[in-house]
Amino acid sequence: MKQKEDIQIKHLLEDELSEQFINKRETLRNEAKENILRLQAENKKQYNKHRKPAYNYKPGDTVAIQRTQFGTGLKLRPKYFEPYEVTKVNKHDRYEVQKIGQHEGPNFTCSPAPRTAWSSGCPCGYQLLADHFRSHDRTEVTRGSQPTWRDSSLPAAISTR
Repeated sequence: MKQKEDIQIKHLLEDELSEQFINKRETLRNEAKENILRLQAENKKQYNKHRKPAYNYKPGDTVAIQRTQFGTGLKLRPKYFEPYEVTKVNKHDRYEVQKIGQHEGPNFTCSPAPRTAWSSGCPCGYQLLADHFRSHDRTEVTRGSQPTWRDSSLPAAISTR
């Protein structure tokens, strides 16, 4: 026959075990939460390592917006529609822009931060592109001769045949 003391001891042991279980579960939850927060901070640091803040445009600034359509023949077309004027600044680096003049592209659109500020040089940057390739040309070719390197700092492994 069970005595009253045995039942009390049993209840005390059950209460103690359940309390230990609850405490252990709470410590495991806290450790997991700390690990998650630590990993999130580490991931955020890695993600933001090579990011730069968006440029803040003001209403009236002239910008170029990136072409987003896909289709045939777009490989040779300019990558940007330009010029556009910022008409309204929205939250989270978004802007409402309106087309200036007659050129390809939408008349009015809402856009995330435009990729580039538009400069009033040659339309669509063709001259800038030609200057870029001209300044980075490493070979000099004369009529009836083999190409020769202008830059003597190139490695010897590159042969001109």
